[in-house]
Amino acid sequence: MTHIFRQVSLNFVWTYITLLFAATAFTMIGCGGSVSTENLDSPSDKIIVTATTSIVADWAQQIGGERVFVDSVIPYGSDGHSYQVTADGVKKIAESDYIFGIGLGYEDKWLTKLLDNYPEGRVLYLGSSVDPIPFHDEHDEEDEHGHGQFDPHIWFDPIRVAEIATVLGEELERIDPKGAQYYQDRVRDYIAELNDLHSHISKKIAEIPIESRVIITSHESLGYLEARYGIEVLTAVIPGLDAEALPTPKDLIFAIKQINDKDIKVIFVDETRSAKASERVSEETGIRVVTGLKVESLTVGQTYLDFMENNMNIIFSNIGP
Repeated sequence: MTHIFRQVSLNFVWTYITLLFAATAFTMIGCGGSVSTENLDSPSDKIIVTATTSIVADWAQQIGGERVFVDSVIPYGSDGHSYQVTADGVKKIAESDYIFGIGLGYEDKWLTKLLDNYPEGRVLYLGSSVDPIPFHDEHDEEDEHGHGQFDPHIWFDPIRVAEIATVLGEELERIDPKGAQYYQDRVRDYIAELNDLHSHISKKIAEIPIESRVIITSHESLGYLEARYGIEVLTAVIPGLDAEALPTPKDLIFAIKQINDKDIKVIFVDETRSAKASERVSEETGIRVVTGLKVESLTVGQTYLDFMENNMNIIFSNIGP
């Protein structure tokens, strides 16, 4: 990638931020705390890719290998629903050759606004490459939580991730034709690993009695797991995406009814969310609260495959035989 394009991108983003946010943007860029310098040391002959999330960053790294330098706008361990653009995030975007994101309403509105104004052909939303599924909204015809129509947590289906791997490979081939065979080989190898993961999950679920294949979570996130593997995922205590949302009385009443009707024994809580609502439900039903799920982000040094294995082990150990 040429230094010329990076300078054009940098100038474009700074100009856009200045025009859109005026004094606020100036404060954010000039006084918004420390700015990462990781990209400054990256080899100039590599494609610089910025992913919106750590999960997308790992996918891009798995396919791009040594021919790409990948960073994530949303920090490792952070919830993408509540992330707000910082000076560090803006700088990463500005210094990138290409941006890969989820889409489907996942990214924060300011980050989405920023990316929508990035040069055409330089942003790829991976959610558009798979068949999305709608959220559960069975208990309330008028949604009070303000999410989009589709569930963006596409990473809970390894088969859809395999489709995404193919799309990423094709995109990197388009960007870097000289590396075509390299990317094709890495896509093939990664899809093989994803198929192994899919087989492992399928085998473990088959060992669980059908009547036990029912779970409830604190927040809407496991719809793709349900769609692929036949685990019944009940409407979450807090439906939708809003990380700051509190359950309404209707939410709590509906959750308690589901738990009693289905005789659910545990409720799974994403570790980036407060467990207060789930603990309230537990007090009313006697259900056990299980923490530790990492629903939105990888931890530092963790891969997507590690992430899925960790989450599935937590689920299997609490609903399995």
